[in-house]
Amino acid sequence: MEKKELKNVVEKLGTVMRKYPLLTAYGYDLKKEHDFKSEREELKKLSEEIMYCAKFLKNTKRIKGINYANNSYGYKHRVEKWIENNFGKHCYISNGSFIAAALIMDFKMTVNKLNPNFNISRKSSK
Repeated sequence: MEKKELKNVVEKLGTVMRKYPLLTAYGYDLKKEHDFKSEREELKKLSEEIMYCAKFLKNTKRIKGINYANNSYGYKHRVEKWIENNFGKHCYISNGSFIAAALIMDFKMTVNKLNPNFNISRKSSK
């Protein structure tokens, strides 16, 4: 990973975390469950994961509305497979890392549970 890219992600992550105070490494924790404070701190350490997610998202098509057929948890698994196929290594991606990357890249989000939905085309998210 390039240092410049990583620095940019870290800077934008701070902004996203201030704007979305319920975002944690676990996901979007509406009920503040799952050891909320430590999961929130953990997300701050996941800049490399977030950068991989952002690179994956560069190859997706945005749509006007929200895609309710896919959510952040499903996308995180797609990113893991994409990393393996393109970089030849296994990399765990947290749900929160995917959400943070999508927000950093200004995707629209609808939150109704731990795993939000985004305006990502079904065709480009397969």
